[in-house]
Amino acid sequence: MALSAHADDVELGAGGAIHKWTSQGTQVISFIFSTCQAMDIRLPEIKEASAILGIEKENVTVLSYPNRVFPHFRQEILQNMIDLKKVFQPDVVLVPTTTDIHQDHEVIVAEATRAFKHTTILGYEVPWNMIQTSLQVTVLLSEADVKAKRKAVLAHKSQETRPYIDKDFIRSLAVVRGKTSGGEYGESYEVIRWIM
Repeated sequence: MALSAHADDVELGAGGAIHKWTSQGTQVISFIFSTCQAMDIRLPEIKEASAILGIEKENVTVLSYPNRVFPHFRQEILQNMIDLKKVFQPDVVLVPTTTDIHQDHEVIVAEATRAFKHTTILGYEVPWNMIQTSLQVTVLLSEADVKAKRKAVLAHKSQETRPYIDKDFIRSLAVVRGKTSGGEYGESYEVIRWIM
């Protein structure tokens, strides 16, 4: 299960691993808490990006919490996650890292840690929101996984002026994470909770 505050977070942080897992037949659930008040623009982008990563359309849920004020909705967000846990009982939950300083991301990781405390939780990196890193797990990726991640990120056309919507940056980070872990490409994650 991939949880994200905003429409493009999960593609940027975990798109390669999600593509790898769906390609292997793993069911991935994507739950997005905000479209940043632009549902009519962002929803088609979300659908396109999710399809590129192999997430079935019925496994994508989008809510409309207001952007940048998630701390005001902590209890409602927690309840959403508790409900998700009851329905899906995921093996692994992906959230932003605990070192992500965006206020909405902080709420997602904090409430997910409460709701899924008996589940493996991995934190994906969103580098421009992190002033430090603590990444212990790397998912090695293929060229196809990296290409799919890049294509999924670029599907968020309304965000193309953002400096992090950059195909070269996405590939470069995948190379760094892969090479430092003995592979060609990779994505690295913080271990928030590990259940074996």
